[in-house]
Amino acid sequence: CSVAISAMEDGRVIEINDACQEHTGYHRSEIIGLNAEELGLWIDPLDRADMVADLKRHGKVVNREVRWRSQAGAEMTVLFSADTIDMDGETHVLSVALDVTAQRQAEVRHSAILRALPDWVFLMSADGIFLDCHVKDREFLLAAPEDFVGRHVTEVLPPGLAANLTRLFEQVARRDQPGTFEYFVPAGGQIRYYEVRAVRCTDRILTIVRWISRRVSDAG
Repeated sequence: CSVAISAMEDGRVIEINDACQEHTGYHRSEIIGLNAEELGLWIDPLDRADMVADLKRHGKVVNREVRWRSQAGAEMTVLFSADTIDMDGETHVLSVALDVTAQRQAEVRHSAILRALPDWVFLMSADGIFLDCHVKDREFLLAAPEDFVGRHVTEVLPPGLAANLTRLFEQVARRDQPGTFEYFVPAGGQIRYYEVRAVRCTDRILTIVRWISRRVSDAG
């Protein structure tokens, strides 16, 4: 983590650690003695103004996501935490910043992939509770996401389907191998066929549901 000590009022830097040099691209000699405005480290000056205001009100800031600009001009996303300390009768800020740029970029990529998928994607707990979902076309869902996220499959789905899904999740969690099965439900005045694929993701289950009615019809 980048660690720095700076003056509260003008952001004048007193000291930084080696990680701060590495993350920002500034050598210690280039940054100590300069203030926040002169460095241009904060992309949005209002972020620092809000941070200072919260420090004055509460004495600390915890895990505030802000954007910095490195010496080379690259934008960085950091989780910023800070506390106030007294030095020679003057209030200073002891700050710690964790660079999460790569993590945020990965999240953006994953979100884009999900948006491009035609399938329904559900994140489940290992015991069958809906934690999150991504559904482009909600027309044929048996319940709206706001009605099933946080609830168990047995509270939302028909008993037979819920029982099959519960067994699938138990199998996937136990064997650490992907599992799949097909099912059908009446929806929109017709019978719709689906394929479920599930895979363990740490202590959770990632489930992808694909509409296969056309495939079933062609095969029949």
